[in-house]
Amino acid sequence: EADLAASLLPETYEAGAGDIGRATKGAALALKSRMLLYAASELYNNPSWAAGYSNPELISVTGDRTAKWQAAKDAAKAVIDLGLYTLQSTGDPVKDYTDLFLLKDSQEGIFSRYFIKSRGWEDGALPGLANGPNGYHNWGGNTPIQELVDDYEMIDGSKFSWSNPAHAAAPYEGRDPRLAASILYDQAPWRARPADVKEIDPVGKIIIRSVETAPGVWTPGLDTRDGPIEDWNGGYSGYYLRKFVDPTVVHEYAAAGGNQEAPWHFFRYGEILLNYAEACIGLGQEDEAKTYLNMIRERAGMPDITETGQALVDRYRNERRVELAFEQHRYFDIRRWMIAPQAMGRNANGIVIADPLSGPVTYTRNKIQDRAWSDKMYFLPIVLDEINRNKDLVQNPLY
Repeated sequence: EADLAASLLPETYEAGAGDIGRATKGAALALKSRMLLYAASELYNNPSWAAGYSNPELISVTGDRTAKWQAAKDAAKAVIDLGLYTLQSTGDPVKDYTDLFLLKDSQEGIFSRYFIKSRGWEDGALPGLANGPNGYHNWGGNTPIQELVDDYEMIDGSKFSWSNPAHAAAPYEGRDPRLAASILYDQAPWRARPADVKEIDPVGKIIIRSVETAPGVWTPGLDTRDGPIEDWNGGYSGYYLRKFVDPTVVHEYAAAGGNQEAPWHFFRYGEILLNYAEACIGLGQEDEAKTYLNMIRERAGMPDITETGQALVDRYRNERRVELAFEQHRYFDIRRWMIAPQAMGRNANGIVIADPLSGPVTYTRNKIQDRAWSDKMYFLPIVLDEINRNKDLVQNPLY
């Protein structure tokens, strides 16, 4: 069906004709690329995890695994060979990665929904109001956790580690530029505060740390649940979402027309390059995989990946995690790679930051959510209403 759609759809539409956001040949081929990559992945080729399940053919894809990886590689290459898309790259990693999710004309977008301000509140383009810091009268709806923050590498490509005293003393310095473009952390520069609280913070930066103003007297950070601006909508993790949010928009007035215009990329060229690299790894073509993987790294201002074997697999997976963060890939990736027990079988942490009168600023990881994993969560259950409608349906494993 994707091939048929690709044969009928145009590669591009005439500029200014009102067709922005419509499906193209590239969109159909990008969908094919993602689906074939999934079909080659571990979850759909190893039904043994569902021991005793009587219908393994319903949770797996038959056929030769190498042929599946080759099909996934060919599908990603078909998008690349269109020659229509390029990475958003001008040489400024933070700006490039930020602009990718704000510009309507990025050459990286393949299939996107465009939120239009003239349609008002009901159009739902409220990433800033829904997710921004409570110290800006925003709602803190989706807050990054410490585990994700820790997975952004140091600028030299080495791993961040709390066991490294230099890292622990300044955890947001010298990091992958995508961290600053994706996550608002303590002392990160942001926009001017709303007029009614601007005098508290004339600089306009995120304040998570609690400051000891007198011996034993602590002032909570402005952007925390204990802060003086709003105490009902602050995040628990000590972080807020930066990605997708336009800092030039006054988000707290979204209902009055302050909502931003922004694309939501269902498919973008960066994903296709990652898909291609993963398929190459699956085929054992490691040098070719690194060539395409390092295209993403170069745009991010990060050094090349040089590892081989399982180390290359691990670096690839981390690269996909940070490059596609919050773009609705991680949920599926940890399942298809069958690493969900490790990824979700540990508790989620945040950060507590203290700035005492004597001594340096301290950063302490703290648990914010209990988590657990059960293998039944590899697939969602078929709801009872559907099973009642059709007695021939077979419930997914372990439910």
